[in-house]
Amino acid sequence: MPTIAETRTSDYVCYATWSGDGNVPVPPDSSYLFVDITNTVPLPQGGDIYDPVTATWTYAPRPE
Repeated sequence: MPTIAETRTSDYVCYATWSGDGNVPVPPDSSYLFVDITNTVPLPQGGDIYDPVTATWTYAPRPE
């Protein structure tokens, strides 16, 4: 089951995640980048930032 992070190409901030069987969502236009995060540990959440050059995430502080 794939897990996808939705980012905007203007800032690469994760705005939403999606997980499920079936079709993987398709970005509606070039202002969005959907990233497969199925094997990413820890899983990105809203507010985390993706670096498309290195394919890595910078994680926002998490409340304890």
